[in-house]
Amino acid sequence: MEMGTGKTLCAVSIANILQRNLWKDDSSCNAKILVLCPKAVVSVWPAEFEKMSAIKFKTTVLRKRNKNGTLSTSLPTPKQKLEIFKAGYSANEPTVIVINYEAAKRDPLKKAILSKHWDIVFADEMHKFKGEETVVGRFMNSLGNKAEHRLGLTGTEMPHSPMDVWAQMNFINDSVFGNRKERFKSDFCRTGGFTHTQVVGFRNEDLLREKINSVSFRANKAQLVDLPSLTEQTIYCELTGEARKVHNNIRSHGRTGLADVDGDTYGLTAKKALVRMLRAQQATSGFVGGISEDGKSIEKTIKRIPGSEKMEALEELILDAQGKPVVVFCRFKEELKMFYELSQKLDLRYGEISGSNKNGLQDSSPKMREDIDLLGVQIDSGGTGIDLTRSPIGIYYSKVMSFGNYDQSRSRQHRSGQNLPVTLYSLVCEDSIDENVEAALLQKQDVANWYKTQPDKIWG
Repeated sequence: MEMGTGKTLCAVSIANILQRNLWKDDSSCNAKILVLCPKAVVSVWPAEFEKMSAIKFKTTVLRKRNKNGTLSTSLPTPKQKLEIFKAGYSANEPTVIVINYEAAKRDPLKKAILSKHWDIVFADEMHKFKGEETVVGRFMNSLGNKAEHRLGLTGTEMPHSPMDVWAQMNFINDSVFGNRKERFKSDFCRTGGFTHTQVVGFRNEDLLREKINSVSFRANKAQLVDLPSLTEQTIYCELTGEARKVHNNIRSHGRTGLADVDGDTYGLTAKKALVRMLRAQQATSGFVGGISEDGKSIEKTIKRIPGSEKMEALEELILDAQGKPVVVFCRFKEELKMFYELSQKLDLRYGEISGSNKNGLQDSSPKMREDIDLLGVQIDSGGTGIDLTRSPIGIYYSKVMSFGNYDQSRSRQHRSGQNLPVTLYSLVCEDSIDENVEAALLQKQDVANWYKTQPDKIWG
């Protein structure tokens, strides 16, 4: 189901049906439900069960509580998490335990989860464990084999490519594609490269979709939600002066490095090339630094460089909003600092959603605060699980290289609860890496994967 179409409501309704069916057979039988989700939306689930459920469920999150019953801001230790988990599971009432994927994959909590009986497991934003070779992917496969019922929730089941569905289907029903990844790859992928093992394309798409549809339900906004219009517009900006010089120097190094990236040999050289892409993106935003050339270390010095018209274009769009709250999406933390500085210049109330700062959200709520005029959002930290419908105007100052994260962010404003027409602007510097990243995302591809298969198109 697309973002904003009520996936959570479906899950809560299914939990209610499940509990009623258990009570029909045994009035003392209480459901044990596990919700696994990204860290950013853990706090959302208890509130949604409280608001939507006809049956009273005891919801548990792995957080300590203060003496007055409120959740503590201090993080629990692994031992404390295990104790909270056991106490929540042992409750003599319908039970929902909400855990983020990163916490669930680690012992001793992982072992405890796998040792328990679960009437149903909900995997929220299921595409997050798309790689079956990851620790989370292997854990979810093991959990799927133990749970009575499984429900995966996602609006982007294939954020990068059809290979993304393998681990997800293994969790839902491992008989759909069998339990051998190589067989899946043989049936649906075209391989090439130096050793003929790199995935360069796909085949049998109709059969792939048929198998996925056998265990899934698909719905989009147009089918379920009466939403106002969505307009997406690209604003082209000039890149001149020092910013153009830095960008073109990075781009020329990127092109000369392509000779080293041949076949399926994408080791350190590819990592360096992708770092250069990031640095080129930085230049189009008016700064450079923060990450070393090899991508292994963080540079302390960040240098602002003149020549990008993006900030002027952003200021103009904010002024054109005529008092409506504006959300600005970006990739880099330095850009958030630039947005704050602009808010001070324009005398606007500023808020932020990033990995280290969530002051742009209401207390204990995934919604945008009411007292904010300008909200800066780091896409990788604020792309899922939040409600930004208070604002009808979104501006992409820069974009991430993951199509899945980018696509999620596009539905933070245009979703259920929005009453105004939504406009999303993309600020793109002409003749720059911005145009190439935009092209990859428009083709619904992850930029890093696109680089591996079509590097000439990334650098132009």
